[in-house]
Amino acid sequence: MLGIRTILTILCCGILLDPVSPGFTQNLFDPFTSERKSILEARVVVPANPEENGSRPKIPRTLPFGVGEKMIFSVSWSGIDAGTASLEVKELLSYEGHEVFRIVSVAKTNKFFSVFYKMHDTLESFFDTKGLFSRRYQKIEREGNSESSREFIFDQEQNRVFYKGQAYYTLPGVQDELSLIYYARTLDLQVGNFIYIDVFSSKKNWRVKAQVLRKERITVPAGTYNTVVVEPEIKFHGILESGNMTIWFTDDERKIPVKMKSNIKIGSIEAKLEKFQLAGTLETVSDKGDGEEE
Repeated sequence: MLGIRTILTILCCGILLDPVSPGFTQNLFDPFTSERKSILEARVVVPANPEENGSRPKIPRTLPFGVGEKMIFSVSWSGIDAGTASLEVKELLSYEGHEVFRIVSVAKTNKFFSVFYKMHDTLESFFDTKGLFSRRYQKIEREGNSESSREFIFDQEQNRVFYKGQAYYTLPGVQDELSLIYYARTLDLQVGNFIYIDVFSSKKNWRVKAQVLRKERITVPAGTYNTVVVEPEIKFHGILESGNMTIWFTDDERKIPVKMKSNIKIGSIEAKLEKFQLAGTLETVSDKGDGEEE
């Protein structure tokens, strides 16, 4: 049942990783050799056009999310209900002199799956409102009767991340496992284009590459929506090694992920939006969709 825990987290947080370079996995206190690529030579390339070789896209004037936004997903494995996952922008904080969103995600198995493997994971990200990158990331995993906690502190100005007293090199503007999906929502998702996002996870730097495939109108428990379909490339080892993942974002300024699907070695996992609450309101929106006719 380890795969269910992994998938719940992946579907909730969009963890789709591709190693950037062996050199980028080094401890900060281990010097790079001349053969390894220097961290200063690496640039975060997240252009709408993948052939562009430059800096990150301009930060949008208005973000597609804000305090109060909350999404709840139902998660199923090969058609069998497995649990729930949520994404919520909890509050606006000042952290180390920086304005950040505190974003929280919770993924847990339901009563049926808990009989075989019980999990209840909580992820928390401090997402810089101006730089649109991670400042702090915490992951609390509860599996059965055991519990573990990991915390990562990001020094974006010095391209470092600190974990358990050790420092690691990172790429400029790097994301954590949770912030990456919110950063993706700020990008221009034009059909036919590729997007690239750099992520620090498991003490390594990774790169997410995804293609915007098409537009599609779909129905989920929360309603019917016009969506843009994005398919990330998955190249890391594990349960998803031979599978792929597809994410349906609403085709509007909010870019809400309404559906996520991953084909794995032992079936498929789906997460569908059940209900959501808009930022800055107390209204829970459900079974409404975008209101357009078929």
